Amino acid sequence: MAVLLSNEDMCSDIYANENRDGCYNDLALKKDNLSICSFISDRFMSDECIKNIAVKRLNESICNELRFRVKRDGCYNHIATIKGNANICGYITESKLRSVCYKSVIENKTSLRECNIVEKEWKYFCYLTVAKNRNNVSICYLIESDEWESACIKEIAILRNDGRLCSSIYDIDWRDKCYYNLSIINNDTELCNLIIDNGVKESCLNHTYSYS
Repeated sequence: MAVLLSNEDMCSDIYANENRDGCYNDLALKKDNLSICSFISDRFMSDECIKNIAVKRLNESICNELRFRVKRDGCYNHIATIKGNANICGYITESKLRSVCYKSVIENKTSLRECNIVEKEWKYFCYLTVAKNRNNVSICYLIESDEWESACIKEIAILRNDGRLCSSIYDIDWRDKCYYNLSIINNDTELCNLIIDNGVKESCLNHTYSYS
């Protein structure tokens, strides 16, 4: 940068690197000026400076400028959460944080219009979440995945404590899980007897008998 503003000149006059970097960081954020971050000698702090401005602007494209993966992922996670945009989570490279991001963004969704998510598995999770939040089983049947549809119906059955919904689950394993969960909740051996898998049925009966 050919000409420095006076405030930046004040930072440059600070002898200690840490204090000088802190001065540039505070000034960059105050002025909302990314270029000032480049004066910071510590690369990790420089990334933090860029991240703070990205978050302040809610501009996820700036996150890609970060050199450290942990800062870059944190930047995407922070902005995705604030904006409620699950697709931003897809840019996160660390799998655990990416999952946390998707879940935190999706957990309070109540409209299918908010489920326009590129990643199919998270789109289906969004449909399931909306169905639960609205207690609306019909949404489950809109899911283009037999497994996720079954999981969705199971969640509504548990939410309503309604074993009749379990019978509408096509997938046997998920239907058994549905009956198992409700039998445990209600300590009901009759629901255990509707389970197809003998091992799951035996476990269910043993559990309910032990609490009867």
